[in-house]
Amino acid sequence: MVDAEGIHSAPITHFDEMVRSCVIPEWRKCTRVIGEALGKDWESGYHQVGDMELFSRLRKLVELGAVESDGDMSDMRQSRVRIAAT
Repeated sequence: MVDAEGIHSAPITHFDEMVRSCVIPEWRKCTRVIGEALGKDWESGYHQVGDMELFSRLRKLVELGAVESDGDMSDMRQSRVRIAAT
């Protein structure tokens, strides 16, 4: 993680909430979710992460059941996600 005080160690889950905040109840292409998350990263003033790391965290959120997926989750252009039904 990077902030005004420098570089700090952060857990692998550090960006999960940022990614999850871009997922909505309706189906949305993973490319859009990742693009929005990258935008939030840029807005923070520090570019900290790339698209593939964010996509891997999105796939982990799917695996954990926090997010539902449809399509080929090995390719962010061929998959979509939504908030998991409760």
